[in-house]
Amino acid sequence: MLQAVEAVVPVKNDQLILTLEGLRNSLAKISKDEIDQLPGSRVLKVHYFSRTNGRKPTVTCPEIVLRGNWLEKNGFTYDDQYVHVIAMNGMIVIIPE
Repeated sequence: MLQAVEAVVPVKNDQLILTLEGLRNSLAKISKDEIDQLPGSRVLKVHYFSRTNGRKPTVTCPEIVLRGNWLEKNGFTYDDQYVHVIAMNGMIVIIPE
């Protein structure tokens, strides 16, 4: 089962890394059935995105689109709000600014 991870503010970089690693380890232990039962859990498809950079050849890269009223219900707004995105070991954490 998911264990709560306490937020420590302010933290030094090494403390933050340990906290994020603890979060990653806790999330990695959750089964698929438990993830599906978490509030706000969504299953999204990873699409491919083709981008062109001038004369260089077209490059294909992965893309995940986050869209919907569920974002606003979970505290994300579109009024010039920025988020921090942390990618680590096959996981993405999104933190509102």
